[in-house]
Amino acid sequence: MRRSLPFPAEIPATNAAASSAPGTPLYNPSWYAYTDIWLDPVNGNDNNVGGSSGAQVPAVKTVAEIVRRYGSWTPEHLSSNLTIHQLSSQTIGVDLFVFDPIMGANTFVWDALSYAPAVGSTFSPVSVTALSQANPGSDWILNGNLPVGATPGLLVWNKTKGSYAFVDAVAGGDATVTQPIWLTPPPQAYPTFVEDATWASTDVYQLLQPLGINWLRLRPTGGPINGLTPPIQGVAWIQGVHFYDQTGTPGSSQMSVHPIGTGADLWLCSFDPFALLDGPESSDVTAISCFFNGGMQLTTNALMCGGCSNTSGNSETILVGGNVQMNTILHGLATVSPGWENSFIEAHVLGTLVVEPGATITCEPGAVFWGAGTINVRGPGAINITAGANTFTSVFKVATLQLDGATTGSSFNASAVDNPYTAGITITAANLATGGGGGNPGLQNPRTGSRYAST
Repeated sequence: MRRSLPFPAEIPATNAAASSAPGTPLYNPSWYAYTDIWLDPVNGNDNNVGGSSGAQVPAVKTVAEIVRRYGSWTPEHLSSNLTIHQLSSQTIGVDLFVFDPIMGANTFVWDALSYAPAVGSTFSPVSVTALSQANPGSDWILNGNLPVGATPGLLVWNKTKGSYAFVDAVAGGDATVTQPIWLTPPPQAYPTFVEDATWASTDVYQLLQPLGINWLRLRPTGGPINGLTPPIQGVAWIQGVHFYDQTGTPGSSQMSVHPIGTGADLWLCSFDPFALLDGPESSDVTAISCFFNGGMQLTTNALMCGGCSNTSGNSETILVGGNVQMNTILHGLATVSPGWENSFIEAHVLGTLVVEPGATITCEPGAVFWGAGTINVRGPGAINITAGANTFTSVFKVATLQLDGATTGSSFNASAVDNPYTAGITITAANLATGGGGGNPGLQNPRTGSRYAST
């Protein structure tokens, strides 16, 4: 069982906003006018100025000091945007914190990406293997000439194209990376981001290390909007951070992202805890090209765009009303549970994707499941494609399709005089398209109600 991490009342007193640093007041109202806070866990000092409105100033060392000067871990910041600049990594287990600002219609940014240190020198691979949506298919691979220290969880910045990916795996001097994504302009509630299918051996690349952080949960709030009509959507924008699992083992604890009355965008973030992306009280929780090493769960209004999940193999991926797209890499077990709506556009299935009883996957236009993995629909679960928008042969490019663990199903022929079912048909994309040649498109298990269907 995963161990939950402490909430604010349980955080050790050494991390609380309890006493003043020398020469600073316990509560500093000028901080509410600042638009920029500077945090440097390595070289900062809690006696430093720490806050400004634009220009960089000497940084504080701890988030505890930031909270102490605000006088709250949920400060109301309704009159301006706020950016916290993280200049270096925290030490795991030191300065654990919760920081949930109330922003109204404003933007809250936690920026570690701009300060992510380079790993090795710039490089150009010998060759680049382009993504192939097939069985077994291939993710993007940078072949050869990798810098020393290339490991899963590092960012790959294509300096030529301006797009990014994560290293998913390294083997034999080659790096498998997640779907490259180009995004502009951050930060905003609804940024423009697209798949970059142009990576080449002639491009110049740089590996970057996301900055470690002891953030225990993320729950930013929209709050009052100062009478704006119509309301303007604010956003919490987190980029380039690595969330530590405080146990030291990926997937052994949980990290919750649950915005209230505002959106939350995670751009190029890395999670060792099992991440709970929970969006029923917000417009969206969107993870764009993120590395979920310890697995993750998507619920209502949560989207995963590119990136990868359960890379460590210690956990799983769970959908309870979420959306997966942009060739997200699913390692190990992925489970689709009954929820508001579970929808897919592009997913690379490396392990087993299970549709639980009562759950339904909606295949959006252009949807494709591909890879060497298995999809198993358990009754009365279903995967539905939309006739005219998708075909079974375009959607299903995985190695194995199952109904309740079996590789055969039954077709249904509504015009049959007696028994409308024909059993024992091997579940392949081609047989789904024709109903095995003697029925309506799709196959099913009449006993349990599990089915691949065209609606």
